Amino acid sequence: MPAGLRRKVFVMICSKCNHEISDNLCVCPYCNTPTSPAQAYAAPSPAPQPCEEKASVGLAVLSFLIPLAGLIIYLVKKDTEPKTAKLSGKCALISFIINLAIYIISFIAIMGGLSLVLA
Repeated sequence: MPAGLRRKVFVMICSKCNHEISDNLCVCPYCNTPTSPAQAYAAPSPAPQPCEEKASVGLAVLSFLIPLAGLIIYLVKKDTEPKTAKLSGKCALISFIINLAIYIISFIAIMGGLSLVLA
């Protein structure tokens, strides 16, 4: 078929599921909603702008005080709220390292004091 005789395909947006569909369809193939000719030439609405996510300070403090909670928060929110997840994970890791250092220093101090008592 010559290029000049091809039928132009117009696209409309389904009013229920917002999928782009051909204007010659009577029913949306995605959600089975009947289409109307009036919506065939309606301009699609602009997509909403995503708002910038801010990290939750409360979850960061909780993660620092309870490192296991920080790990859980990180694993749960890493896909949906990456900034909050990253901050919670960092706070949990820092808290874990500080606690580990305190336990090691305490163990060395106790063993050193114990060896002085036994000697």
